[in-house]
Amino acid sequence: MSKIQLTLPDEIWIHVFGFLSDRDKLNVRLSCTYFKRLIEHWSLWKDSVIVLHKLYDSHFWKTLCQRKIKSIVVQKATAKVLQQTVAWLPWVGSVTLVQCSDGTALVTLGALKHLQRLVIRQCCCRSLPSSLLSLRQLTHLCLCEVKRASISEISAAISQLVNLTTLKYHDDKNPIHKTALHGMLGRLPNLKHLSLRLGPKYGILPDDYFCPAKAYGHPGVTPDAEFGLSSLELLNYEDPCLSVAFNGLSSLTKLTVHYKQWHENTNFCCLTKWLQVLSVLSELNISCKYEKNAQHLKCFIVALEKFKKGFSTGEHQ
Repeated sequence: MSKIQLTLPDEIWIHVFGFLSDRDKLNVRLSCTYFKRLIEHWSLWKDSVIVLHKLYDSHFWKTLCQRKIKSIVVQKATAKVLQQTVAWLPWVGSVTLVQCSDGTALVTLGALKHLQRLVIRQCCCRSLPSSLLSLRQLTHLCLCEVKRASISEISAAISQLVNLTTLKYHDDKNPIHKTALHGMLGRLPNLKHLSLRLGPKYGILPDDYFCPAKAYGHPGVTPDAEFGLSSLELLNYEDPCLSVAFNGLSSLTKLTVHYKQWHENTNFCCLTKWLQVLSVLSELNISCKYEKNAQHLKCFIVALEKFKKGFSTGEHQ
């Protein structure tokens, strides 16, 4: 190995190792002490995500510290694990908590001053809304299956996160009602990407569900406020949950709809109405977890043809 060391500088080896997967890097790390030292260079791990399951010793954390890990996933999150994270990796920018029932763990997140992306799945802590208030630097927030905290408290807390550019709320059992959505979106000037998981408890939403005019009257929302969303994702969708509710989203350039199932009556297909008001839409993604057939796809084909024809004749300009 000494001859190779003299032939190639460390920078070349590090560049070569950058093309390896994490698994291959770990295999190379075991080959010799020279490669073991090089493999620990932080630039080789800048996009890595570490999954934490328990408390770890100082040697483990020193390794993560040397690699400058910035993204972690914590299974069954507890305050002690997050306290270790704060102590050893204070620069962490992305945290995913899975199965969190420890309210103290959420409070600990406030010590991560560089945290920008937070994902919380299966959380049953009443302290969730108050914990979010200490994370005003967040730009990405995803909440999935949150329990015990009321949607009014959650939406009020989210409204204070004015730096958010992406919001994903995936809890169909605790839906965001129109008034809460208007007040929340009207106070998030930087929000560009919104993802909602719909369900039976949402019912048939009102036509002005995404209408910004209705947000006026909430603190911090001006009469001319507009929702500047560029991307909207709807999960678990069923027609006719939304009809012409897209009138307030004229800036939308990307729409993604994951259908729970197709409606047998094509007259209930709302896609045509949506496309007529989305004049700057450039990307449309449609999917369904059930097998498609020609009859159920008919309404989408007709809608797209109408949209294409209207766009070519200038009707959507």
